[in-house]
Amino acid sequence: PQSIINHAASIEAQLILADRDFKLVQNDINHWSWVGHQTIGPIKQTLMPVQNASTALAVIEALSINITPQQLISSIENASLAGRLQLLTGYHCDFYLDVAHNTQSSAYLATQIQRLREAKGKQCQVYAVVGMLSDKDMIGTLSAINSEITTYSFVDLDCYRGASSDMLVKAHQNSNDNHQKISCYKNVSSAVDSVVKNANDSDMIIVFGSFHTVSDMLKK
Repeated sequence: PQSIINHAASIEAQLILADRDFKLVQNDINHWSWVGHQTIGPIKQTLMPVQNASTALAVIEALSINITPQQLISSIENASLAGRLQLLTGYHCDFYLDVAHNTQSSAYLATQIQRLREAKGKQCQVYAVVGMLSDKDMIGTLSAINSEITTYSFVDLDCYRGASSDMLVKAHQNSNDNHQKISCYKNVSSAVDSVVKNANDSDMIIVFGSFHTVSDMLKK
């Protein structure tokens, strides 16, 4: 934001900006490189958001921390972040959690789902269990990811500012794609139970929309 740029100038801070002072370059669907004063890569695409990793590399470079490029690549490729495409075990199909709750994060999640689907094949259907807060951009969040979702299960969030499943249905109706199958549930637990029964081994389940939604799933 311009306000941050202005404030940094007023206090004479060194401002390091993404896409100006450093950037990430997508080499192919499975590899990316980081470009700052030096270039690091190729780095294997993992489930951790590459923007987060890119920013971390910028911090390390700014602080002149003595870590070799190979150590950095290894660290990134072996890192994971709870709630960001977190893979759950014990299910018959791939089951992920993600706290994506706005347009930017759901758009990034969509690119990751696309990559995972391409690896699994055309037979893969994606079941999304979604709960959101009422003050978030529900239309924008759904619009950014609709193309990758086969079936939506909208849930009520029983918390302060929690949106109802009916509100999510209305938001979906106003989003840019309405080809998905829709179901509504009172909570995350009942939605997941139903989805797990319907999903095949080759399918994918993703629970997203809020930290509260992911938390409810982890408590299940």
